[in-house]
Amino acid sequence: MYLSLRSLNVPVDRSVALSLIPFLLGALDLLTAFAYSLSGFALIFACGYYFLAGYHLHPDDLHNIVAAWLK
Repeated sequence: MYLSLRSLNVPVDRSVALSLIPFLLGALDLLTAFAYSLSGFALIFACGYYFLAGYHLHPDDLHNIVAAWLK
């Protein structure tokens, strides 16, 4: 999760703080599904962000793309 957040240009202190949430929940064996989901969401969001940037698409264009798929 730390590397995903850092790739999204989140400052180091915030990345560490947010990465400690799933780490501590996993270490305490509390809400592990939530912890894994949180880490997975950060990774998928970072991958999607770089996928869109690679094709020079802006997140605002996502509405038009989905509307074209649904036609």
